[in-house]
Amino acid sequence: MVGQGFEKAARSYAKAYKLAQPRLLLLDDTLAHQGGEALAAMAAASIERVIAEWAGKGAAPREGTPSAGGDWTAHLRIEGDLLDANRVLLERGLTDGLPVIPPLPGLVERFVAASGRDGGEVIARLMPLMGDITVERIAANAVMAGCRPDVMPVLVTVVQAMAAEEYRINHVITTAHTLFPLVVVGGPIAREIGMSDGRDLSAEGWRPNATIARAVRLIMYNCMSLPGVHGATCQGHFGKIADALAENLEQSPWPPIHVEMGYRASDNVVTVMSVEPPQMVDDTSALSAQGVLANFGAQMATSGNRPVFGPTQHMLIFGPAHANKVAQGGFDRKLIRRFIYEVYRIPVHQFPPESRERWSAWKKTLYATNTMEHATMPVVEDIDDILIMVHGGAGPNSFFAPGINNHRSVTRKIE
Repeated sequence: MVGQGFEKAARSYAKAYKLAQPRLLLLDDTLAHQGGEALAAMAAASIERVIAEWAGKGAAPREGTPSAGGDWTAHLRIEGDLLDANRVLLERGLTDGLPVIPPLPGLVERFVAASGRDGGEVIARLMPLMGDITVERIAANAVMAGCRPDVMPVLVTVVQAMAAEEYRINHVITTAHTLFPLVVVGGPIAREIGMSDGRDLSAEGWRPNATIARAVRLIMYNCMSLPGVHGATCQGHFGKIADALAENLEQSPWPPIHVEMGYRASDNVVTVMSVEPPQMVDDTSALSAQGVLANFGAQMATSGNRPVFGPTQHMLIFGPAHANKVAQGGFDRKLIRRFIYEVYRIPVHQFPPESRERWSAWKKTLYATNTMEHATMPVVEDIDDILIMVHGGAGPNSFFAPGINNHRSVTRKIE
């Protein structure tokens, strides 16, 4: 049983497990998300249909459904010019819809060499397709995205990070939830490859940020799922290309985020986190640290978002003006977390009864039974799950990037 919007994702799973002809019972997506008793009732009502399906010969494969297998090593030959190449790649579902640089063998070889690894080295096998993501395939997608060769060590490490079980990459590419990978590059390499820390809008400064992010998304499209299966999200937006950031360390009052995680400042690291579209935190009137933090807290403390239903992480992306005002008020990262956790909480009575049924076990244990009328819950289950970095330039603006329940950020050192 799958929601209608997840049919392609389900068939990708089937191919990964060599089930060439899966039998799917398609449900209306709004009903499929009800879960619990509603989903059980739908299953019971469909038993006769399922029995008839399995007892018969089975439905014929849908037209256009890819067959199992596939040649991962074949080279695609295209007659014509750059426009022809882009047309064919788009028709085959191998791009994100924007023009790409064709991954010619010579270019791919240069990118492989820049990684310092063998092109055939398997970096990861990721769901749902479980194909080998080799250095060569990472390089091909980096070429298509418009990257420079020197970003290859970053992309290899991003793939390694996404392979961690707690990152749940399979859910990122198959969910209807509008989310995407946020990539934070730390250490000297961020400046060496020319990443912008947010203080400028120059083409040179933003090219590494934009192309690294785009390469991550193309790798997810082309190495993790069937051609043309680019997710099942309810809404699309430009953030779905992904996002890659570097910290503004020169104007930050705090150490780099990777140092707080236990790495040395000289280490080159990548942090990957699944987030919803960032929300602007804009304030020109706050005169105190508490006033600035109140704007973050007000956006975070709401019952109307999915992350609040389970364990999650959030990323606070401070602009330097906000960061320094908060620091001048005596707040370090630890105290910021304590302030948000203790002061900006969500009233339990805001949740309708049917929503409380979908709370995590932690929330149900503490808040679902015999809670006082004015009881409140924190925006995260663990106080350390509020991540904080500084990015951007002049202006009273910051970002709040909501995380995803049951997902964890993953940090890996670039080797």
